[in-house]
Amino acid sequence: MEIKLPYGLRDDKLLTIEDVESGLKCNCVCPTCKKRLIARKGEIKEHHFAHDKGDDCGQGVETAIHIISKEFIKDAKYFTTPPIYYPNTKVVIINESQVPIESVTLESKVGSIVPDIVITSVAGKQLLVEITVTHKVDYRKYQKIRSMKFSAVEVLAGHLMRRMYSEKKYFLTDKDYKTALIEESTHKKWINNPRAENLVERINKDLKENYCEEKEIKYLSFEYDYINYVDKCPLNKRQWKGGKNKGLSYANIHSDCYHCKFKVQIEHKTLKFKTGFNKEVPSRLFCAGYLELDYSDLIKKLRDIHQNFKSLTL
Repeated sequence: MEIKLPYGLRDDKLLTIEDVESGLKCNCVCPTCKKRLIARKGEIKEHHFAHDKGDDCGQGVETAIHIISKEFIKDAKYFTTPPIYYPNTKVVIINESQVPIESVTLESKVGSIVPDIVITSVAGKQLLVEITVTHKVDYRKYQKIRSMKFSAVEVLAGHLMRRMYSEKKYFLTDKDYKTALIEESTHKKWINNPRAENLVERINKDLKENYCEEKEIKYLSFEYDYINYVDKCPLNKRQWKGGKNKGLSYANIHSDCYHCKFKVQIEHKTLKFKTGFNKEVPSRLFCAGYLELDYSDLIKKLRDIHQNFKSLTL
């Protein structure tokens, strides 16, 4: 569903359609291109702003949602962060949390990046917040955030707006959107959370040392292709259809194991060729597939053992 332009700009302030008079009397311009807007407040269609004479720049909605989202978070008393799950499972390792806000800065340089928002919590910790409408955080910025070990959350504001717009069948009020933006977590995702990564590492180390089966990754070549695989997959992902292993189970490393929730770690080795070309290939798999029925309970147990920090996500 296409979102109509929800805000017009007047005297450097964003106004909703309900704040202004109809037509050109709204005296508003587009937040992006600064061209004149008309306020359409008819009896049938949802109220919205439109570019006068149809001269739509196509960027007004994104700019407006981006600006108003930052302003709402800047004025908030707290900010809800989403839960974090153990990889490829539904086991929560860090709960959804309300972070009490001490201060907020917008578009301020942190290290080598300029995040949309920097929240400083009452506890003195920093949380970076990126507002996404149509373009998600790019890979370079994502890598920089991770390398600097900042806690960072991406707010999928465009997704939230489309969901609410679809449900309401008209543009929602400021209060509706602000409440959802601040209090809900379904439209938010972690870009980076060092504490969660540390906890996953601790759990994985415990699993690897005490619970996993260590499997050698083998290589099978065909005329035009090859596969890396392990024998005796406890989940019976695949079965050999011929040869001496006919009927026995196996798993394809790339197709089955990399995204399997029972894959704890895949180790790699470097193959060196006479030409000077080096290639990283998988060599060993640490698998907990035999724990299929008890795996979630085990993860929760290890989470509780290793979770030696406060419930606050920052």
